Amino acid sequence: MSIDDNIWLTCKTRMHAEKRYKKYSFFAHLIFSYYALSLIVTSLFSKHLSENIEYFYEINIALSISLFAASLVIYGFGYEQLSSKHRECYLLLHTLLNDDQSNKSKKDEYHKILNGFPNQETKDYEDLIVERVWLRGEELNNSRGSIEITKLMVFWYFTRHAFFYAFILICFLLPPISLLL
Repeated sequence: MSIDDNIWLTCKTRMHAEKRYKKYSFFAHLIFSYYALSLIVTSLFSKHLSENIEYFYEINIALSISLFAASLVIYGFGYEQLSSKHRECYLLLHTLLNDDQSNKSKKDEYHKILNGFPNQETKDYEDLIVERVWLRGEELNNSRGSIEITKLMVFWYFTRHAFFYAFILICFLLPPISLLL
């Protein structure tokens, strides 16, 4: 085993992190646009809705302010910037991986690159392992040998994805259900 295995693994894990942050950014944008459109539509029908809903105007204003505040909070998370940082990191790692330096030089450069970028989360690493080993049947190695997958990794992989997409579904169903009730 060599440092190349660790570089490759970190490179692929950073790709997962980039993909995850892009997904967060995309869905946040989609949800906020959807909610803004929903508020515009309810405002257009305010004359009819205010007859059936007590405090309709106050509720509409409170929802508009909440949407604005939530969009500022999500923007503050900086998903796009984090995505770009992870991309920049894995591109440098990929270049290092293809370099003909000695293992010692590569190891020093590897640590130097990693120090300049935010770290990925454990779930990015675990998702990579589950997708490559369990779903694709590939063998992954690091500098210590073969990477083993655990049942807990598989459980959390599917749990995380199920909760994420359930949350997205609830976010999209909430406005029409609220209007119907």
